[in-house]
Order: sequence, then structure tokens, then C-alpha cells
Amino acid sequence: MNKIYYYNADDIYAILGAELFPYEASSLVDILTDAGLDLTDYPYNLGSDLMKDYWQRVVARYYDEYYFRIKKDFNAPAPDNTEVSDEFSKWLLRFINFIAQTHEYYSTLLSEYASAKTALMDDIKATSKNKVKFNDTPQNPNNAGVYEGDDYITHFTATEGETSSPLMSKMMRLKEIQDHYKDLMEDWVNKANKLFIEEANV
Repeated sequence: MNKIYYYNADDIYAILGAELFPYEASSLVDILTDAGLDLTDYPYNLGSDLMKDYWQRVVARYYDEYYFRIKKDFNAPAPDNTEVSDEFSKWLLRFINFIAQTHEYYSTLLSEYASAKTALMDDIKATSKNKVKFNDTPQNPNNAGVYEGDDYITHFTATEGETSSPLMSKMMRLKEIQDHYKDLMEDWVNKANKLFIEEANV
């Protein structure tokens, strides 16, 4: 008969401490490096502001869910710190593999939203150009043909103008881009649910 031990964020933090249960991506880089992983193999920066933000969102969203479980013989002692640390390292590898599968899609869209924020604050502009040509040369046919074309223009006027039209207020546009950015981050965080053992399923 086996006994199963489940570990959520509080449990891991209490056993491993802040250094081994990092809330910040920079600390996450440190623990992965300590685990012997070559972070140069990954096509993204685990210490970037985006990864720091994402890691903190994931921890906050799934704080009460179980990260992993350890199965032991019923009469065996409870898992020690080394066993918990090893299982957490395995979980971190699953997390990194998940990032590897999703990073390009979400980071690209989030980057586009961020860079588009400034452009969306600009007014919508339209340029108009008008040309008026007037020819008072007789148009009757003669030996040389018809007097037409630009060589016979007697008056020529040209106008050019630009109009600016804000289709919606700048605050509305800013809210729109921020809402899309937030929704995209939430979708990315929600997709990380496969990394956790939900309490309802225990």
C-alpha cells in the first residue's frame, strides 16, 4: 500500500525556501543553471521582463494547486527535502518545455501589441490631392490635328491637403490595446494548467 504526498506552492516554499522556490524569473534562471541546464539552448531569454511577468502570473494563478506528488510506501518516512527538491526540479523542466512550445506564438503577439500601442494613439490621417487643368485653345481639327494635351494648357491649379480624424478617443484606443494584451497573457497563463494537479482531481 502506498501513501501519496501532494505539494502546492506553500508546501514547496516551506520546505525549500525562497531561493529554491523562486517567484522571479531571474531566480528561476539561477535554479535552472544550478540544475546543470545550458540555458543557451533555449531561443528566448528566461530572465527577460516578459518571462518574469509570466512566471509571477503562473505562480499567482495556480498558487493553491498542486505542482507534483510523491508516492511512498505507506510505512516509509515522509519525503525529505532532497526528494522534494528533485521532484520540483522535474516540474521546472516540464515548465521550461511548456514555455519552449508556446513562447514564440505568445511573445510575438505580445510584442506586436506593445509596439502597436504608440501607433494606435496617433490620429487617423488622410491626404487628398486635386489637380485642375484648363485649356481655352480651340479644339477644332486642323492640319496638325487636335489642340489637346498638357502642351496646350493655359491654366493649371493643384491643391493638396491632409485631414486628421480620431475614430475613437485616445483613452478608448489605449484601453482596447491593453485589454487585448491582458486577454492574451491570461490565455497563456490558463494554458499552463496542464502543469498542475488540480485539487478537484486529487
